[in-house]
Amino acid sequence: MLSQYLSGITALLWGLFRIPPPKERPLNVSVWKRLNLETVKHRYGGFRFAKSAFGVLLLTLFGLSPAVQAAADLTATTMVAVLQNDADSDTLFSPGDTIRYIVTIDNTGDAADTSVVFTLTPDTDTTLPGSTVTTTQGTVTSGNTVGDTTVSVSSMGSVAVGTPVTIKIDVTINSPLSSCTTSVTTQGTVTSTEHSGGILTDDINNAAVDDATVTSLTVPNNAPTASDNTVSTPENAQKVFAAADFNFSDIDCSDSLSKIQITQLETVGDLYLDANDNEVLNAGEDVTLSQEIDAVDILRLKFIPVTDDDASPYTTFKFKVKDATDYSASEYTMTINVVPNQAPTGTDKTVTTLEDTAYTFVEADFGYSDADTDPFTSIEITQLETVGALQLSGADVTLTQVILVADIPNLTFTPATNGNGTGYDTFQFTVNDGNVDSSSAYTMTMDVTAVNDAPTAADNTVTTNEDTTYTFAEADFGFSDVDADTLVSVEITTLETVGALQLSGADVTLNQVITVADITASNLTFAPVADANGTGYDNFQFTVNDGTVDSASANTMTIDVTAVNDAPTAADNTVTTNEDTAYSFAEADFGFSDVDADTLVSVEITTLETVGALQLSGADVTVNQVIAVADITASNLTFTPAANASGTGYDTFQFTVNDGTADSASPNTMTIDVTAVNDAPTAADNTVTTNEDTALAFAEADFGFSDAESDPFTSVEITTLETVGALQLSGADVTLNQVITVANIAASNLTFTPAADGFGTGYDTFQFTVNDGTVDSSSAYTMTINVTAQQDAPTAADNTVTTNEDTTYTFAEADFGFSDVDGDTLVSVEITTLEIVGALQLSGADVTLNQVIAVADITASNLTFAPVANDSGTGYDNFQFTVNDGTVDSASANTMTIDVTPVNDLPTAADNTVTTNEDTAYPFVEADFGFSDGDGDTLVSVEITTLETVGTLQLSGADVTLNQVIAVADITASNLTFTPAANASGAAHDTFQFTVNDG
Repeated sequence: MLSQYLSGITALLWGLFRIPPPKERPLNVSVWKRLNLETVKHRYGGFRFAKSAFGVLLLTLFGLSPAVQAAADLTATTMVAVLQNDADSDTLFSPGDTIRYIVTIDNTGDAADTSVVFTLTPDTDTTLPGSTVTTTQGTVTSGNTVGDTTVSVSSMGSVAVGTPVTIKIDVTINSPLSSCTTSVTTQGTVTSTEHSGGILTDDINNAAVDDATVTSLTVPNNAPTASDNTVSTPENAQKVFAAADFNFSDIDCSDSLSKIQITQLETVGDLYLDANDNEVLNAGEDVTLSQEIDAVDILRLKFIPVTDDDASPYTTFKFKVKDATDYSASEYTMTINVVPNQAPTGTDKTVTTLEDTAYTFVEADFGYSDADTDPFTSIEITQLETVGALQLSGADVTLTQVILVADIPNLTFTPATNGNGTGYDTFQFTVNDGNVDSSSAYTMTMDVTAVNDAPTAADNTVTTNEDTTYTFAEADFGFSDVDADTLVSVEITTLETVGALQLSGADVTLNQVITVADITASNLTFAPVADANGTGYDNFQFTVNDGTVDSASANTMTIDVTAVNDAPTAADNTVTTNEDTAYSFAEADFGFSDVDADTLVSVEITTLETVGALQLSGADVTVNQVIAVADITASNLTFTPAANASGTGYDTFQFTVNDGTADSASPNTMTIDVTAVNDAPTAADNTVTTNEDTALAFAEADFGFSDAESDPFTSVEITTLETVGALQLSGADVTLNQVITVANIAASNLTFTPAADGFGTGYDTFQFTVNDGTVDSSSAYTMTINVTAQQDAPTAADNTVTTNEDTTYTFAEADFGFSDVDGDTLVSVEITTLEIVGALQLSGADVTLNQVIAVADITASNLTFAPVANDSGTGYDNFQFTVNDGTVDSASANTMTIDVTPVNDLPTAADNTVTTNEDTAYPFVEADFGFSDGDGDTLVSVEITTLETVGTLQLSGADVTLNQVIAVADITASNLTFTPAANASGAAHDTFQFTVNDG
């Protein structure tokens, strides 16, 4: 049964696709494009063809998902819609074009379907004209005359198995389609006796039911529309237009407002396009008839009514709107109402502040109100205060002073000191809405509430000795009260940081209140830390109380502690030195300490050393000798062990330290340990000789090694490097402090190579130490290398010479960089490669390749180079050469480079005639002066060489003077102007002369 169900459609598709056998569940089959179709979806009950390759027609075929099939199995394809007749030949879906719907009714069952009827309702955007329905079988019973909205085909009789019935219906598009339109759909139903409920319904409102569809419709652009509008602005205020004010509408969904065009101008006021957004109508900003304004610039379209003028309606202008392509067919009217301004009002107000407290006004205090909803902009003081101080940002307000709303938070009233009372003071004011003041003044009343005056205290400094407790007295706190109240208590608001502030022996805590009775009973004390002292040693802060209120701010109690001297201390110490090495004592060796923070002044030697030598500046120290700390820091106090002696606890002496006032109470012991050391080997300075350009290999004997302990020679350390030649180990440059083993020296790996062609007695040196396997020699020795001269070829040097553009360069002998290690002089130059741009010549004749130029010709200025006319550049040209010393040429060629420096060419200008209207100033522009420069330089300034005779030539409003230089920045800023004499005119009305400058 399933194969019968699908056989009709399978047969139709066999020529297009190979269809796999259907299964009892949905499956998808994707195939490559063929016959303009991209995808086939094979489903249980039907197929769908999707997306025409031409993007014009979407053809969708659906069968029904079958239930149990009757003997008659009627199916209908979804209607296919195509552009049948393009009436205006524009390939667009336009009014008047014809769309054709095609539906095929097929019977794939075992018996005929009877009484088959097909009914179609066209899309509302289309019209069904007469004589447009044809069918291969059956009778059109309705819908074949003009004006009908549906079509029915009946009496098709029995639709035989395998004999499809094809119905074609043509409809005409009767109204423009929006660019949003992606389909023109229909509703069609097929019924028969066997399928009385209908077997196929195309419903545009049901996504589950297939519709005949035309997709990717290409429709002509529809012109937009707008509507008249009325906008309002307050008197003396500008109206700023928005795009929404123009009521743009377009049935094309993707179109938006791109421009408006002003088709009729206003009759009163000024409609202008505010190019620089400064809300000022500048010259050239008036909107003109037929002016087009881009949508993005509509916010700059503004209207200014005449000052103090109002009316409703006040004026009108007309406009059209445009989408991306077309303007609206009609023009529309914008009406502007100008609403008269009404004066604002304020209110009387009473504000309250405390005695001795400034009141800061707020915007709400002035009771501003405005019927026009204009914003509150300012107040004016029409009557001043009489007792207190009304101030703006600290300065007294003056009569009729205007105060902006933004400054009201800076407006204050301060009552006189200790002044108070209800209705204490008043002032009067008016309010302003940016256009007009209130018609009457209002009164601001200030009530000042009386408050108790706080007592005051005073900062104070008290003094105690180091390690001595201070007891506070009532007078220490500097209590004062304008109300004649007495001190009741003190509150500690910040604590001491170093010493101990205590009440009756217990530490005072933060914010603890101390009664005056405790203070008078000497219970409040301060004790400094042991041995501590100093000015401003410690402090704490406090407030005082009169029984009612604390002082308004805290005061500071400072405690100075007077120093009492303490004896310093020292510490036993052990220092270490090497055998045969003097030890220089440092200040830190004596372990000086002083609780008073005094510094070490001197050391006294109370017992002497017994084995070595304790000396001051080379003289033996004596018992009880005092050594100044300056001598110690200068390293003058030394201990030298006996020669070759060593040992732990090798020697001792005792000492005391002094802080400038007292010695330490008891002596301390200095112990000297002497560490045994190996005796260093020695070497000897030496001179070795090699020939020019010949490497020398060093031998072990060259270094003059000797060791008192007969230790073997193990290595050499290079302590300073050679300066001219190359000292190398196995071909690699020796580095500073590199250690060379004796094995490498014996293997001739340590070599010295003089620089090429270098020679001389004492040609180069380096220094070295020798090592015996334990220690280096105590000093460095010098190895001198003599290099014996050999005959050498001369050398030259690459060189760059410079000449000016269009200027011949004459070569000199020094240009060729001749050098000869043998002291020979330059005899000749050979040109080995020629120049490529300019002209290299000898006595006016072109030099040829490999030509030899005698030095006499060079010194006679016969060898020259001339660049091409007006040409220049760095590395402009070059040639190569060798030099000869009379015996041999240089080994390689060198390069002579010629740089040619550009010479600036003068700029030019052009005579010019400019035009202005009578009584109208002309601002000059840069182009007026006809500047031109062959070097591509830009105009920098203009000099006025003769003055005008009739009008006025001015720079920034000041008359230009003879030979005045005008910067180009002033010209581009329109600062240079010419104003004709009043009411004067004429061709060649006036002239002046000028020169131009390129910098």
